[in-house]
Amino acid sequence: MKRNQTSYAARYLTRARQKAHQREVVRRSRRHRRPRGDPAWQRRPASRTTPAVATPAKPPVPVLAPESFDVVQNPEAFLLAFERLEEQMRKGRTPRLDFSQTLAVSSDAVLSMIAIASQLVRKYNVVVYLRWPTDPALMDVFRNCGLETYFKQTPPAPTDAGLIRQRLSKKVETKTAQEMIAFATQTLFGERRKEYATYSTFIECMGNTFEHSSKGGEGRELWWASVYCNADTGKVQCTFVDAGIGIFESIVFKGLLRKLAGGVKKAISRPALLRDLLERRIGSRTGESYRNRGMPKIYTDAKAGRISNLVIVTGSVYADVARDDFRSINRKFPGTFYYWEFNT
Repeated sequence: MKRNQTSYAARYLTRARQKAHQREVVRRSRRHRRPRGDPAWQRRPASRTTPAVATPAKPPVPVLAPESFDVVQNPEAFLLAFERLEEQMRKGRTPRLDFSQTLAVSSDAVLSMIAIASQLVRKYNVVVYLRWPTDPALMDVFRNCGLETYFKQTPPAPTDAGLIRQRLSKKVETKTAQEMIAFATQTLFGERRKEYATYSTFIECMGNTFEHSSKGGEGRELWWASVYCNADTGKVQCTFVDAGIGIFESIVFKGLLRKLAGGVKKAISRPALLRDLLERRIGSRTGESYRNRGMPKIYTDAKAGRISNLVIVTGSVYADVARDDFRSINRKFPGTFYYWEFNT
């Protein structure tokens, strides 16, 4: 009996010493542990199965840009490139927009690229890389548009021919519109001039953003604006991109569509609806005025010649006001695109 008691006591003491030793080891290791704010702490593996050294990232997947990188002249090819870009990002891959085979670049496409790419990066949290064109003249268009402000990979511009701005507040930014017009007229004409129609168009575009930019409320999406001084044509090219849901997806416009259909499910021509909206005919057909009066004002200025070459793209509708060309396209623009020119 005594022998069993002695054996049990010895085993108990052995286990107690082992536990005490383990507690001492843990206590000593904690004294030398790095604080949470130490970058070295953040580099430690989360578990034994996590490698201490990160595996190299896969090379970006090339997405070929169209030969004519232009929203006004080539909207479907432009939008197709960004559909392919989003497809790669949806799969968790890092895309590279490849301009090696591009032959023409427009300022409106540069701004649209920034707006759409920024939207996709926010949505998928994936970086977008660029491969620049080999033609120095095309590269100058990219740089002169002011692209280096938003893509740090861009070399500095040789000249200041363009200016890009994005929304800074939830209000209509009159100072931003004034700044862009002052920059454009000073650059192209050597002096600051007032350009009332272009100022009004910028303001109306900003106001439209608050009306139909977001499903969840007014003014939650970004807008982007640019001016580009084309020395060859002597004109200022103005672009405004509302990175929201577009005119036809807005709650206000959907209510009008239901009223026009009379509660019956039937196809309604959206190009014709856009024309009616611009010409202020929607209010008389529905018995109530359309809340957003900004677009008819822009259309009136274009018809009166106060601005020229007005083009609007929203969803799958393309409208070239100068050529009276209202039609559907096979791709969908994510938001609303405005382009116009002036040469005072």
